[in-house]
Amino acid sequence: MVSKDQIKILQKKINKNPNDISSFIKLANLLKNNNEISISLKIIDTGLKLNSRNKLLYKEKIKILYEIQWFSECIDLLEKKEEKDNEDMLVLLRCYLYTNNFKAIDETLSKFKPSSFDYNILECLGHLYRFKKDYDQAAKNFNKCISLKPNKIDGYVNLFSILREDTNTDFSNLLEFTKKQISKFPKNLQIKINYLISLILCEKINEASELLINLQETYVNNRELASLNLYLRKNYPNIQNDNFCNKPYDYVYNSNTLKDGLISNNYLDNLKKAILSLPLSSTSFRTDFGAKRTEGNLLFYDDPYIVKAHEVIKVFYQKYVSFLSSKKGNTFSNNLPSGNVITSWSMIAEKESYHFSHNHHSAWVSGVFYIEVPETQDHLGGSIIFSPNGYDYPVKKESNDLIIKPKSGEIIFFPSHLFHKTIPTESDSRRICLPFNIFLD
Repeated sequence: MVSKDQIKILQKKINKNPNDISSFIKLANLLKNNNEISISLKIIDTGLKLNSRNKLLYKEKIKILYEIQWFSECIDLLEKKEEKDNEDMLVLLRCYLYTNNFKAIDETLSKFKPSSFDYNILECLGHLYRFKKDYDQAAKNFNKCISLKPNKIDGYVNLFSILREDTNTDFSNLLEFTKKQISKFPKNLQIKINYLISLILCEKINEASELLINLQETYVNNRELASLNLYLRKNYPNIQNDNFCNKPYDYVYNSNTLKDGLISNNYLDNLKKAILSLPLSSTSFRTDFGAKRTEGNLLFYDDPYIVKAHEVIKVFYQKYVSFLSSKKGNTFSNNLPSGNVITSWSMIAEKESYHFSHNHHSAWVSGVFYIEVPETQDHLGGSIIFSPNGYDYPVKKESNDLIIKPKSGEIIFFPSHLFHKTIPTESDSRRICLPFNIFLD
């Protein structure tokens, strides 16, 4: 936490000298780091009123908006800016990318000359073509990134993602590609995980199992490795249990916030209105089919109904921790985070919208707070399904999936490494929920 003394010192400096741009910027960043986002932005706006032509303050506001992922406001500022430098154009392109506004990217790129392209622009182009599923063009741009900076890991990781998603990729070629990266970056964990995934896709299970055991001995807390261990032991015989989370379905917790009396249906209606007033991505995210999501971390919004939603999550997270108190003895339950580090967003799913199988392995605990769930005649429509199988891993055994059909006001917690997907509904009503991730402190 930022000390009050630090804030007071900077406030005094600003009061004494309203042209002290450095103090405006330092104070805004201190407040931002303290999650006082709205006050941080007000400080920058105050500085701009007093110093309307100051480029540093203007750039700082754009930087803060970009960091907290308020991309629409960032876009609005940059589009109004008459003279944009390369840094401005890059931020604008990334904002368009994160809001899936492909048309705006194409229009912006038409204003670039080839000489303006650098590593960051090429990387942005690679992701653009990836979202468009033009894998050949995506691969070309990431290969150019690798040529420009052959010792930068990101280019190789991005190219791996493209090759893996492209259904025309021969997995044996993917294996050779990742094997070369192991030689080049022998200490990099993500490169090793990519090689492990390639072994699995090529069904070289003995080699994959041996590598996984070695990695998990060193990286005990890694959730991506835990998800791969879960997948392997549910599909192949004689796979060693990693004791990260032995029976993950036992660690899924469902509770009804309405029955608890902490909130009411009236509150859910107001929360729904608050969420629907926020900027939405223009097209679906790559794990979503037809669904829209809000941009940025909802934790940074000061709307009272959204603020209370996070209070509700924290209250029920402590219930989840209590629920797991009898399930100690494995890595997951022995290292539960405090619940203070949260990211959240909201999903709006119309008729026939759904989410592909995925997990949130960068977090420790994940969950979904259901705000509006339509009544459906179809048996499983709108359900969330938990499974050991995900992405494109070959399924060798029928899995006993855990299926939960949620209701409005319910909140579900689960281990972040557990794969999950949703089933579309035939109802014309919207399904609105607030997913969240809880990270290690």
